[in-house]
Amino acid sequence: MRAHFRPTGEGPRLDRTVEDITVHETTDPEVIVAEFSYLGTVVETGESFTQPAIFVLHVRDGEIVRSRDYFDHVTGAAIRGRLDDLVAAVNARRP
Repeated sequence: MRAHFRPTGEGPRLDRTVEDITVHETTDPEVIVAEFSYLGTVVETGESFTQPAIFVLHVRDGEIVRSRDYFDHVTGAAIRGRLDDLVAAVNARRP
């Protein structure tokens, strides 16, 4: 997980923290749903942002063995100055 979230050096630098964490238990004892928001600032511009997210985590023996991560991609694209790219990609997929 640390390697997955390590900054790549691409795009703007983000100073962010995790806030408003809610953990939802499921009927599977190895699966939880974590709902939270990233609150932060784009370092280069000083612009603040809030990006909601949900992780579906599979935990076994105290270790995360699988994670599915769902983010507000519109906000993510806006934070990174890539909103036009996202809209173009969506339009390119239209029949």
